[in-house]
Amino acid sequence: MRVYGTALIMDNQLVFGSFNGKIYFVDPETGLVKDTFQTAESKNTYSALFDNQDKFRNDVYDKDYLAAEKQILALGAILSSPVSEQNTLYFGDSNGYFYAVKNNIK
Repeated sequence: MRVYGTALIMDNQLVFGSFNGKIYFVDPETGLVKDTFQTAESKNTYSALFDNQDKFRNDVYDKDYLAAEKQILALGAILSSPVSEQNTLYFGDSNGYFYAVKNNIK
């Protein structure tokens, strides 16, 4: 998992975005992922690029290098640090979308 931004603490959870287009809500004591939020384009292309353990698939470049690069660039990567205000998480993705996500995890 590639993380480029800074994590924050929100409601006793460690929250950070990842290159794979997901926001992770992690218990800082146990390291367990409590929940995730996934960008729309990441949902559409995720299984073509990542395995079920969030690891980059080894066969991504086997078929068509340019098509694979287009999928990666369109993934909706979360490269910046999220911010929170009044139990809402704000962040942008690499496709130019801005998100406001309510944190409902307690």
